[in-house]
Amino acid sequence: MAMRTEKTNGMLRIGDDRDIAVMNFELEKEDIMKFKPLYEAMHMFLMEEGYSHPLTNDDKVEDLYWERWTPSGAKEQHIWWRVKKDINPYIRYFVAINFQTLNITKAETAWKNKKINAEKIDCIVRVSCVLQWDMKNKFQKSIAWRFRKAFFNRVYQEEIEARKNDLNNFGMKFQRLIKQYFEMTSEGEYPKIHQDPMGYKG
Repeated sequence: MAMRTEKTNGMLRIGDDRDIAVMNFELEKEDIMKFKPLYEAMHMFLMEEGYSHPLTNDDKVEDLYWERWTPSGAKEQHIWWRVKKDINPYIRYFVAINFQTLNITKAETAWKNKKINAEKIDCIVRVSCVLQWDMKNKFQKSIAWRFRKAFFNRVYQEEIEARKNDLNNFGMKFQRLIKQYFEMTSEGEYPKIHQDPMGYKG
C-alpha cells in the first residue's frame, strides 16, 4: 500500500500550534503470542470509543501495511493506523498508532493442557494522541484570526484544557488495554478487552 504523507493529507499539521501533543507511549513485548487478536481488540476499542478514519470517516483505519521476510524466514511488519474523533465543530482528537513487529516465526505453546499454535514475536506499539482545533480554518477566515492569541485564550483555553485531560484519559485507558493483552502490570481500571491475554490465555 502506498504511504500517504501526513503533512499534506489533512491529518497532522506539522509545525502548526493548533495541533497540541497530549500524550505518547510505546509498549514492547517479546514473547509467544497471537498478534491478530491484539489487532482486533484495539480496533474494536477504538470503534467503541467513537473513532474513525480522518479522511473516510469509516472503520478502515489502516493507512500503511508493509512486510518483509528475512533470509532466516522470519517476518517483519510495519502497520499504521490513523483515527480521529470529532468533539465539536472546532475541536477533534487525532490518534496515530504504529505497530512494528520483528522476528515473527511460528511457535507452539501449551495452555491448560492444550497445544496452542501461536507466534514468537517482538511486538512494539507506539501511540500518539493529539488535540487539534480549528481544523476547518474557521478562525483564519474571520476577523478574530488577527487577534487569535487573545481570542483563543479568552474563549477556548478552558475548554482546551478540559479536552486535553479527556484525551489523556483516553490514552491511559488505551494503554491499559494493550498492557492487559501483553500481561503487563498497570495502575487503574482495565477496560474490557474482548480478547484473551496473549491471544490464547482465556
